[in-house]
Amino acid sequence: MAGPLEQFTGDDRRIIVEMLDCVWGKGQDRYKNEVHFRSENEGVHFYIQPRHSGTRSHDELNGSKTLVTQLERAGLVIVIPPNPPRATRRGDLHTPAPEIFAFTDESLRAFHSRDRVDESDIRARIGRWYYDRYREDSSRSFDFDASVIAAAIGVDAPTVQVQGCLLLDVGIFTEEFLRMGATPPGSIKLSPEGLRWAVQDFPDNLGTMPTHVTVEINITQFVREVERLPIPDKTKVEVEELAEEFRKEPTTEKASRLFGMAADINELVPSVARLVTEGLKYFT
Repeated sequence: MAGPLEQFTGDDRRIIVEMLDCVWGKGQDRYKNEVHFRSENEGVHFYIQPRHSGTRSHDELNGSKTLVTQLERAGLVIVIPPNPPRATRRGDLHTPAPEIFAFTDESLRAFHSRDRVDESDIRARIGRWYYDRYREDSSRSFDFDASVIAAAIGVDAPTVQVQGCLLLDVGIFTEEFLRMGATPPGSIKLSPEGLRWAVQDFPDNLGTMPTHVTVEINITQFVREVERLPIPDKTKVEVEELAEEFRKEPTTEKASRLFGMAADINELVPSVARLVTEGLKYFT
């Protein structure tokens, strides 16, 4: 990452990028530039205010106690003081409202300076993470947990999921097994080709991985699965429309958006994973 984002690491960096992606990136049509936060015992809980009443607030974010102060010092946010608690007729005090911050124009510039990390670099980070596991125990395979890897390498989980599928498809990973209901890739390890790639310091010579390709993917089964899910009809329409766009042009950007939607709806994950895995096979 470039500029003021460099000082943040681990979970804090992952949370910042996720919030910026909602405010300035893929979620800007659904979320306001308004982040509510409240101090809790072990840190700070954040949730991003939706633009529309039908949109679920983005509220699965927990950061360190000093994160807001660091963001403010870096010039990335402006903190808006909350209204003081008011006394009720009985003399009790209302629970104080959560504090709010808004991201600054500087955060927009910082976000776009790292906005599209080179995909070959992301693949190298994933490969390096697995190579470290290999050196710890060369006999084991490890579950591909996109959220864990994303936190370790500083990239959002949907992007990690997509690039992991690509690495599996080009033979860098060997899939040992996939638990029922799990999201591909399953439990994997570096293949002999992947080990050669690692020893050569992860060069970007894995063959052509174009940003888009026109193919025909059958999404009939996907639509049937989505229609059976206990989710709002509006969400079904949004998912099916994006799936149709992906069918016509299965880009990694659209795959990331699909995984991003599935991140908020657990029931969607298996269906999206199957669709994306099928579509990304055409990249090889």
